[in-house]
Amino acid sequence: MPTGAKPLYDSNEDSRPVSLELINQDETLVPRVVAKMKPYIPLLNEPENDQEFLEQTVEFAKSNLLALYDSVSPEYRDRAKLWYVGANKLSQ
Repeated sequence: MPTGAKPLYDSNEDSRPVSLELINQDETLVPRVVAKMKPYIPLLNEPENDQEFLEQTVEFAKSNLLALYDSVSPEYRDRAKLWYVGANKLSQ
C-alpha cells in the first residue's frame, strides 16, 4: 500500500519494479531521489546533473551485484537458488 502523498503507482496493483523510466515520469521526483541517495553512493566521477547521477548509480549497483555474483562459486549459487523451497516448507 503506497504511503506517499502522491504515489506514482500502487505496488499492490502494479508489479513494475522501480526504474529510471518510472522515476523520470515525475519531474519533481528526480531531485528528491538524488538528494536521498547522494550521501550513500560513492561515485568516482562527479556527475554533471541529476540524471547522470541516477544513470551512474544504476551502473554502480549493477557492477556491485555482478561482482558479488561472480565471487560465489557455481556450486553454491545452484544450492542458494533452493532457499525459497526450503523456507516455504518450513513455513507450512
